[in-house]
Amino acid sequence: MRSFTCLLSVLLLGACVATAAVTFYTDQTSFETLYPGLTKEDYSNTNVPVNTVQTADGPFNSLTDNACFSPGDIVDGISLDNLEGGDNVVITPLNSE
Repeated sequence: MRSFTCLLSVLLLGACVATAAVTFYTDQTSFETLYPGLTKEDYSNTNVPVNTVQTADGPFNSLTDNACFSPGDIVDGISLDNLEGGDNVVITPLNSE
């Protein structure tokens, strides 16, 4: 009976293993059609001029008020920080538009 109980336990545990798949989207429109209304943050409201690198203490969030961002520039609910120590960095490449 003991070996049956062990075998049954193994089978039940094996049946409970979850799997997940990753889906890649090659264009933003397809993704947004499937998942409408998601919050989007592209950090385009930065105070940093184009073609510049600027550092500042973190975290960067909706309350940030420094050389990189002003309050409200970042969507509420998002917070970024350098957990390894040191400043956060904003790099603004040349505008390609």
